[in-house]
Amino acid sequence: MINKDSFIMISDPLANRSTCAVDFKTGSMNDPASKLGISHLLEHVISSQFSDGRIGAFNASTSPEHTNFRFDTDHRSFAKALKVFVAGLNSPSIEKNRVEAEKRAINSEFEKNRYDQTVLRSLIFNITNDPKHPLSGFHHGNMQMLKKLSVKDLEEFMNSNYLASNAKVAIVSALPYSEIEEAVDEAFRGFRPGKGSPQGPYPKVFSGIELPQLVTARLEDRLVFCFEIERTYGNYRTKPHWILSYLINTKRSGSLSRRLKDLELATDILASVQSFSFSSLFFVEFKPMRKGLLNSEKIVSEFFSYLRFIRDNGYPKYIFQEQKNISETGFKFREQNEGMAIVKDLARLMHYYPAKDAERFNSVIFEYGKEDFNRILNSLTVNNLKILLCRDDIVGKKEDPYYGVGYDVEKFTANIEDKGQHFKYPEVNRFITDGTVIYDDDKQNTLPYILINDQRGEAWFQQDSVLKLPMLYFNLLILSPAVNRDPFSKLLSIFYARIVSEMLEETLDEAGEAGLSFGLDRDDRGISLFFSGYSQKMPLLFKEVMSILQMPGLESKMLGSVKDGLRNDYLAMESGSAFSIAQYFKYQLIHKHSIPYT
Repeated sequence: MINKDSFIMISDPLANRSTCAVDFKTGSMNDPASKLGISHLLEHVISSQFSDGRIGAFNASTSPEHTNFRFDTDHRSFAKALKVFVAGLNSPSIEKNRVEAEKRAINSEFEKNRYDQTVLRSLIFNITNDPKHPLSGFHHGNMQMLKKLSVKDLEEFMNSNYLASNAKVAIVSALPYSEIEEAVDEAFRGFRPGKGSPQGPYPKVFSGIELPQLVTARLEDRLVFCFEIERTYGNYRTKPHWILSYLINTKRSGSLSRRLKDLELATDILASVQSFSFSSLFFVEFKPMRKGLLNSEKIVSEFFSYLRFIRDNGYPKYIFQEQKNISETGFKFREQNEGMAIVKDLARLMHYYPAKDAERFNSVIFEYGKEDFNRILNSLTVNNLKILLCRDDIVGKKEDPYYGVGYDVEKFTANIEDKGQHFKYPEVNRFITDGTVIYDDDKQNTLPYILINDQRGEAWFQQDSVLKLPMLYFNLLILSPAVNRDPFSKLLSIFYARIVSEMLEETLDEAGEAGLSFGLDRDDRGISLFFSGYSQKMPLLFKEVMSILQMPGLESKMLGSVKDGLRNDYLAMESGSAFSIAQYFKYQLIHKHSIPYT
């Protein structure tokens, strides 16, 4: 039986479905060197037992350190479904024909990933790590790698890793707590007894490789930095990596993003973290413009100049307070009934947090952690840097043995300027709500009704009676035949939508931090706009958007940036899968005017 401390059981009367996840702290990093892909194959074989829908919806996943199985069903069926689910994990049917079928399924996934740029970039990052590190292998698997794995191999791996001592369980249901507890006691009695060897300890990912390292690969245009930082699970109260990601991702005045765009080096930046039990990887991904592709050293220099600015100016308390307020508001107004997505994360995080903290502490910043912030910031150095530069014209001297991507690895020797005089912190956010937002449950109006029907147009309204969140969703369609008069007009309307979004970039970034969003797109009938969010500052966003629709002060540099972005999108499509290209042409065939991406 799994220890009671390894369960989190939530009775939520608002839950639409009953759902459960079992997370084993074992994953692809536990694959023996001679049996890479075995953890992924075992997950597939076990999952195939539940493909008939008898326990409701089912899903599973394998990551470097975790294997997660989960399902959801209606409340009345939960106790019975839980029993079937646990029995399938306890004594799975590992038969030869099932194993061979799942080898073919994994190989199909492998072939499908041939055009997935995220998968390919991750592969190149991994195989250029120290070969002795378990993260350096290719763990997804294909037919060539898996063909020798037998039923006995899978059973031995399962019996060594899928054990009660290595498992956490999360359950969310509208059933009374006593009924959930009774179902759990019956289903998990005698569950996979035994105690396996502790996983790891693992060395640092970057140990054994010379840094800074530059990897060039023949892939879709991207520039990605990777730093190995300390284990972020230990900083779950202060979340310094969240703050650093925010400062790097922001597009507001004085930001790194604005600076790179002004220099025509890159259009977008995205900082993110991949967390492990032993350390974490801090990624910064740039979407470079043509000038930036040919001058990546300048992007590196500007990035470190921005870090110097952050070091010199420290971690402002107002930024902490804003991010704290935003995280608390987002948690308070989150959608409550997300089913398997909730229990998947809860079960995984319980390996690192106390069960009572796993839900809230993954979503909210609690404390101002200046020391934690400075420690992470000081680890983002050039001597802890791995760079991946992807261009479709690169011809590498090496080739990865799985997808045939050409790549090279060399020592990075760029000159780093460390000034930071071009940057400033974002101003106080105008869109953060300054009061409590209350849901008004208008039970008299459960169906849409007309609010406006005059010379201004026609507007309908429907009160939400399902989610019961204080969130506004407003959709506006401005009708105009001009957007689809001919192919040239259609192209102009595409540019119009992109330029308006570009001119609003800083405003939308600021509003997005506070939980508001806006989108604009062309439609064959006109221009479509939507607004959504839970902040009382929505009228301010609406007013600013409307002031930009006539595009005052359009500059040629901005038009060039939009053209460059559209060109990159079409180039990416051209090098994509046959399916994505077919989908594009399918769209063109059913619309009045066609604009071939070539």
